[in-house]
Amino acid sequence: MTTIIVIENITPQVAVEFSQDQGPQGAAGNTGPTGPTGPVGATGPTGATGVQGVTGATGPIGATGVTGITGPTGPTGTTGATGVTGATGPTGSTGPAGTTGATGPAGATGITGATGPTGPVGATGTTGVTGATGPAGATGPQGTTGATGPIGVTGVTGATGVAGYTVLNGIVDPTTEGVNGDFYINTATNKIFGPKAAGTWPAGVNLVGPTGATGPVGATGTQGVTGTTGATGVTGATGPAGATGPVGATGTTGVTGATGATGVAGYTILNGTVDPTTQGVNGDFYINTTSNKIFGPKAAGTWPAGVNLVGPTGATGPVGATGPTGPTGAASTVAGPTGPTGPTGAASTVAGPTGPTGPTGPTGTTGAAGTTGVTGATGPSGDPSLTINAQTTSYTLVLSDASKLVEINNASANNLTVPLNSSVAFTVGTQISLLQTGAGQMTVVATSGVTINATPGLKLRAQWSSATLIKRATDTWVLVGDISA
Repeated sequence: MTTIIVIENITPQVAVEFSQDQGPQGAAGNTGPTGPTGPVGATGPTGATGVQGVTGATGPIGATGVTGITGPTGPTGTTGATGVTGATGPTGSTGPAGTTGATGPAGATGITGATGPTGPVGATGTTGVTGATGPAGATGPQGTTGATGPIGVTGVTGATGVAGYTVLNGIVDPTTEGVNGDFYINTATNKIFGPKAAGTWPAGVNLVGPTGATGPVGATGTQGVTGTTGATGVTGATGPAGATGPVGATGTTGVTGATGATGVAGYTILNGTVDPTTQGVNGDFYINTTSNKIFGPKAAGTWPAGVNLVGPTGATGPVGATGPTGPTGAASTVAGPTGPTGPTGAASTVAGPTGPTGPTGPTGTTGAAGTTGVTGATGPSGDPSLTINAQTTSYTLVLSDASKLVEINNASANNLTVPLNSSVAFTVGTQISLLQTGAGQMTVVATSGVTINATPGLKLRAQWSSATLIKRATDTWVLVGDISA
């Protein structure tokens, strides 16, 4: 049997449940002093509502007694021994709540009684919804750097690399110098050639950028004070040109020296049309032949940023002061290099003499075919009449048969022969009409070396059959018309 005690003067109501197996109530101890109130803890998140238990049957409600006026609370007396709990009577109906009296001073806490046996564990409620993740905490301070580890054992020496390529140089463009993969710089024209491939040097690329545009003319300075004119110096006489000495005799060829020891493996100058990624080994260089940038040396497996081989266009320098006119030297027989183009002068009002016509330059490469132009208007009709070349026996075409009608009138089979272009050079596109006027069948015959395409064959089908020969290439014709095999 289970006993339930309801204490109505505690708000909210508290139900205390005793098991029939519980021991007798111990004597109440003296009330201890009230401890200081601890700080209120933070309100925890509300868990999900547990499963609703089964509602027990409601007992009969007793009549509600009249609630008297609550008197002032007297001092708490000594708690007497707890009497034997009687059977719980039926719960009366709840009377109207009386006025709450003033709270009396808290009595001393009694000695805690022995802990009763633990009741059975209630069923676990359903797990509440997981709350949102709180914000990340601040990053902790950086830990101290650990001690440097010992140096590892030196690795095995790698295999000797392949021989690297060379950057050659000279004052003229390369011809047979170097091997495939080499580069070459002409130090006179500041051009770089390479890489050499299949024994041939490609065209050079300028390392020096084009001359910058002429800067704007500066503002005119104030007129300086005119200095005194200095005395004209004496012009020295031009010395005579010395005679060219005779060319010395060619010395004998020296003995060929011994072959030197093989040098250490060089690094490689690679190249390509895009920037390098994983190519090459440490120490190599790489030239992007599209952007004219050189990368290297590669180190720790990584290519550094590229450097332009073609420098930026320099700023135009200021115009120097005009020097004094020197004495006129002897006429040179060698044309000097062409100087940079000066600024455009004011337009002359006097026409200068026409210079000699220069030599014809080399023929440029054929440009891409242009788009087809608009079809012109149809011209007037020409004379549609054909000139007839009438034959009575087998016949070989001649140049004057172009655009004519060649007919053969013969009772027996006969041949019309098409000659080689080397003998009779009809232009490509020439048309020659054929007509069989006799009973003898005409066969079109190709001279050895000539091709005549036709379907189904190269014979005119019957008397009064006609066909057309059309030249399509040097020694290639097509025959169309009333033909048979």
